[in-house]
Amino acid sequence: MTNSSGGPSGSAAPASLNRSEDNASEASPPVYRCEYPSCDRTFSTTTGRGVHHRRAHADWYDERANVAAVKKRWNDEEIKLLARKEAELTREGVKFLNQELCKAFPSRTLESIKGQRKRADYKQLVVEMLQETPTAPESQSVTNVVTVPSAVCPVEDRSSLRQAILDYILEIRVPNTDNFNCRRLLGIRNAMANIPADVIHQRLSLYIHDTFSTPRSSHQERGSSKTSNKLSKRAQRRAEYARTQRLWTRNPNKCLRSILKRVGSTEIPPKEEMVPFWENVMTRESPSSLIARSPEDTKTELWSPITMAEMKKAFPSLGTASGPDGLTARLLRKVPAEILLIILNIFLWCGKVPSHLLESTTILLPKKDQANKPEEFRPITISSVMIRTFHKVLALRTQHLIKNDDRQRGFRNTDGCAENVFLLDTILKFHHKAHKPLFLASIDVAKAFDSVSHSAIMEAMRAAGVPGIMIDYIESLPEEIAANISGIKINAAAFADDIILTASTEIGLQILLDVASEYLTKCGLNINTHKSMTVTLRPVPHEKKTVVDAKTTFTLYGRKLPSLKRTDAWSYLGVPFTAEGRLNCNPTTRLEEALTSLTKAPLKPQQRLFGLRTMVIPGLYHLLALGSTKISILNRADKMVRAAVRKWLDLPHDTIKAYFHAKISDGGLGLPSYRWKIPLLRYHRLKALVLSHGAGTSTPGALLESEMAAQLRRLDDHGTRLSTTALVDKRWAGALHDSFDGRALKDSVKTSHQHQWTGEGNRFLSGRDFINAVKLRINALPTRSRTSRGRRTDRQCRGGCTQPETLNHVLQICHRTSEARVRRHDALVAYVQRSLANQGYDAIKEPHINTSEGLRKPDIIATLGQTAIVLDAQVVGEQVDLDAANASKVRYYESNKDVAEHIKRHSAANNVVFVALTINCRGVWSPASAKQLLALGVIGVKDLKILSTRALIGGLFIFSIFNRTTGVRRIWAPRKGIG
Repeated sequence: MTNSSGGPSGSAAPASLNRSEDNASEASPPVYRCEYPSCDRTFSTTTGRGVHHRRAHADWYDERANVAAVKKRWNDEEIKLLARKEAELTREGVKFLNQELCKAFPSRTLESIKGQRKRADYKQLVVEMLQETPTAPESQSVTNVVTVPSAVCPVEDRSSLRQAILDYILEIRVPNTDNFNCRRLLGIRNAMANIPADVIHQRLSLYIHDTFSTPRSSHQERGSSKTSNKLSKRAQRRAEYARTQRLWTRNPNKCLRSILKRVGSTEIPPKEEMVPFWENVMTRESPSSLIARSPEDTKTELWSPITMAEMKKAFPSLGTASGPDGLTARLLRKVPAEILLIILNIFLWCGKVPSHLLESTTILLPKKDQANKPEEFRPITISSVMIRTFHKVLALRTQHLIKNDDRQRGFRNTDGCAENVFLLDTILKFHHKAHKPLFLASIDVAKAFDSVSHSAIMEAMRAAGVPGIMIDYIESLPEEIAANISGIKINAAAFADDIILTASTEIGLQILLDVASEYLTKCGLNINTHKSMTVTLRPVPHEKKTVVDAKTTFTLYGRKLPSLKRTDAWSYLGVPFTAEGRLNCNPTTRLEEALTSLTKAPLKPQQRLFGLRTMVIPGLYHLLALGSTKISILNRADKMVRAAVRKWLDLPHDTIKAYFHAKISDGGLGLPSYRWKIPLLRYHRLKALVLSHGAGTSTPGALLESEMAAQLRRLDDHGTRLSTTALVDKRWAGALHDSFDGRALKDSVKTSHQHQWTGEGNRFLSGRDFINAVKLRINALPTRSRTSRGRRTDRQCRGGCTQPETLNHVLQICHRTSEARVRRHDALVAYVQRSLANQGYDAIKEPHINTSEGLRKPDIIATLGQTAIVLDAQVVGEQVDLDAANASKVRYYESNKDVAEHIKRHSAANNVVFVALTINCRGVWSPASAKQLLALGVIGVKDLKILSTRALIGGLFIFSIFNRTTGVRRIWAPRKGIG
């Protein structure tokens, strides 16, 4: 066998020059010959001139090295795909097989493919595939083609299930196109009834490989993340800013996570330590079998044809990472749905998926600061998005068709966290108030998802049909041991691998611990005794009180579990608890740390605002909604948020609160208020529990209703109950629009997307322009009227006008800013004119039309075919009725019939439409203007925010001109005796 370069397979690969055996002898020094074809140069050593000569053929040597590297990565599945493709091309009589195979496998070089084809075992594989019968007799039964795994359906049902899948596939209508090799897939589908399943599987594998595989290259961020100490501090800040902005451009959420959850100096252990540790964790088997139980009836619906609705519901999100095959979620959504539906159903029909799609990438993320041990990392595995879609379909079916134990609230489409947190709180409070004994244990399963054995999972699947070990674990607990709450027995509550065990006797809890540890050991799982603990409540005889007994201990694996005192706290599902129930939580420290991180990060102000609204504020919802929190703490958290935003945006201290918390569509900054958001979240989560479990006179139901009533009292606002998000939003919008500064924003909600620039967090505006635009919108720019509030100082215009110096006066009236107002107007007109020209309109700017009523100069007359659009733009004051001003501007041209006649005479248009572009000086659109311009297609939805910000930027330019101008208008008094 020869290598890809034509030399013997045993040649020394690392050497660039091979020794010539013809010239070698024991008496003479070794001679080396250049390996480049048609080159006969020889050298005495591989150094000196030999190295210099090698550089003349550097491209050839580099290519050969790449071929050798690629050749090592061929796996069995790829070799079969290559052989299958060669057999198909041979049957079709295609010449130049090497070139055609290279096209089919773009990730392989021509030399690599040639090397594979020279192998004897590969040639034998091609011969075997050529000998396969391409079609089978029509009488051949589909039953004998392939079998569906017995764990999914019984043998007697395989034929009918596979036939149902095949019938469904044949009924799918595929678009008449050759995009994504559609016709090739149709050929595979049409051959399914007559060709063995393994052949279909190989053809489908080759089709997917050729159509979708775009292997990812290891992407390295441009520029080093480490900054040289030799740089100045300013240069270091600039380098850090550039690095952060590049990361933001690629993935804003990832950038924010790296800022808010910075992991300290992490020292990744060497491969020699990391690989053996995780191999041992992930490959060890159970020491014995699980406790057997009678299997349930097989649910054949799990293996029925996949419908279009199921597939679309299982699509991965656009932001998810791609697998090793390079197929992204965005590209997957571009594939015609019918094509993807056929592929997924062929997976079902074959009973397996292509092996190259099962390849995945596992990365290890540090779980804490300064992680340096293998166990301090968390493995995350990323597979192909196509396989993730297929598996999600099956997982969603399992959730609907397999009943979980009521005590396991993980892996279910319910608010399991709220249920378990409330249940634990109820258990503790009930036993304190009722003065009854309680023995409770919280156990932590060590690396449950990493170390649960595959055999244990398979046994559980055979028994229950669901891929999870925790269901069997919960079902095996003794029912007679439990805590009793008003006749309701509760002995366990689990959320995935977080487990609470409860009993009314000391012996009962020890039995539960023994059963749990024994069963988990059989599953290959262990309980981390260092993270587990117990709580013991005992009533005091003849006294109406309950004490926490820290002296009573329980054992697990022969070790004593920690027993908590009354003052000790622990966390369950992210909520702090003590022996008396939920602990009052104060998240201000975490909030302060997050706000400080955003403040110090090299971000633009709009990016900080985006991170605050989308990550920092929602990041505390879970703790505050499920924990016990006082209203004063929520108010304090809101104050901290507003203080940080005032600092970022340079807003005055008296900026109205509603501007921070009103929705973006209402003209605010869209920051949720903890004061109203948290009681509302808690109320609706409790309400969902009542609807799902019912309420009544029992203790859990009564406590639920009591908690709901308490949250409703918190939602009372001066006699109005804000029990929905819409009512809370209406409260903030009303407060904003009723204020003097926010009155000009009252029509904001009538036109969507116009304020979208406020919340996107992109670099649509510079940081300084964003800050000033936000200030202009809420009348926070420093005019004499704004800065003199509460003081008796001169408020007259500095330009010598006889009016107070208000923002509206500066932007709309003052003589200093007349020319700047014209430039603001012209900027809006120029943008619309370019938009019309791009759509094919013949747009004329400011034509002069002489009419019987005088000269008319509309800003734009645009004609396209038989339609002409007459458009005039205006920026009106903040107190003007926008729709009335828009209607007045339209009437000014529409009522003059000479304008329409003039346009019809000078163009081919017979239909003249009159519209106006009306925005106020705060950047708020006239709803009627926006609606009409969008309907005509003059502008798009994205143009609403652009034109709004252009009006604001123009206003900032006007304000700048006003402050830089020193001219003062003098009012001349008449001379005495004259006039």
